Amino acid sequence: MTLVDSIIAGAASTILSTAVTLRLTRTSRRVESADEAFGLARDALATRRRDLQARYAESKPSWSLPEAAPLLAKSEWIAHEPTRLTSVRLTLEPSDKDYRESYSVMMRSSLKRTSGFWGRTHKGLQTSYSQTVRQIEQPDSEKFKDGRSYRLLDVVSPRTGQPIEFKFGWGSYFDAFDTSEVIAFGRALADVKRSRAWMKVASKLGADPDRYAAWLESPDNLSKRCAGPGINTLTIRRAPDGPRFYLHERGDTATASGIIHVAPAGEFQPADESEEWRADDFRFESTIFREFVEEFLNEPTLNVNGVHCTNLPAYRELKSAFAAETLQLYFLGFGFDPLSWKPEILTVAVFEDDAFQAVFPDGPKMQNREGRMLGQDDGLGIPFTEEVVQRVHYNMLPAGAACLRLAWAHREWFEL
Repeated sequence: MTLVDSIIAGAASTILSTAVTLRLTRTSRRVESADEAFGLARDALATRRRDLQARYAESKPSWSLPEAAPLLAKSEWIAHEPTRLTSVRLTLEPSDKDYRESYSVMMRSSLKRTSGFWGRTHKGLQTSYSQTVRQIEQPDSEKFKDGRSYRLLDVVSPRTGQPIEFKFGWGSYFDAFDTSEVIAFGRALADVKRSRAWMKVASKLGADPDRYAAWLESPDNLSKRCAGPGINTLTIRRAPDGPRFYLHERGDTATASGIIHVAPAGEFQPADESEEWRADDFRFESTIFREFVEEFLNEPTLNVNGVHCTNLPAYRELKSAFAAETLQLYFLGFGFDPLSWKPEILTVAVFEDDAFQAVFPDGPKMQNREGRMLGQDDGLGIPFTEEVVQRVHYNMLPAGAACLRLAWAHREWFEL
């Protein structure tokens, strides 16, 4: 079995084993409760996410991009050639009284339209998506927890000689989960609801689970939801025998479990909420450095000794390599996930081999809290070749596939 075959087979077996375990208990008999119905929809989202993403990408042909970037986007959001990540403009709206009031109104309006998806209440009120996941699935609180997050407000398309600009406000991870990731759940719910097993519980759940996305109207109508962007980074190493890259198979996570993705990848969130952090931390590269430490070295943001990941030697090495340009970060483009309408920032990190070894002298850790690294038998990563790219991208999340295919399209520009 080739390296590529083992990567694809490994991911497929993870998804299949999850599906078998869940479905043996939920589909072998008639669904009797709203909680079981919720579980079926969550199972479908975990095991059929790629199929659902492909379906909903086709449902918006005016937003669909060429094969190189399987996201919903405008053509001007995809860079004609890679640009330095530091050239991308970021602005942050102040969290003043007017912003907080409009945010509260937005959240109430959004939650009102999703509250019937699962038929559960808490203290007489309909629960949110995140509350329902916590009540029914009881996920690891270290993997599924709330936190302050940057909320995307607008994308200003680049003009001649000007970079793309992203405008942000403040939000939270659970608010984004409840108003954006819930779009994907509603669509999985609509898909599963066609089953006869739903007949007994249909009256307890929303009659049209996809109605929320219809109310939002368009992925870029960001005024009606908390849209927390993900930063997706393809890591390429200029190894002695040719360029290598790294992939991550997501494990037991609240979203997109069992699927292959680029590494590192994570939410655009502040490392700390104090005023002193904002100026230094409100940058894409800061999130990327933290995710490198967490995913490649399996270090938590705050370890048991109270040491923040930004104070670890690896984080300092990353900053030094970035300053010396032996680590270069590039912006490839932007788009929305076709299923969840999550905003996705597409980037690539290119390491000189010496710089990579200085940061990760023992190579990336095979296992981390969110899954495992793939193609790590020799510690050098996966060969960056046309055969590998063409075969692997079909098994990836759209944002990860977009990073890989765009980087391959620009391989001569990168001199790979």
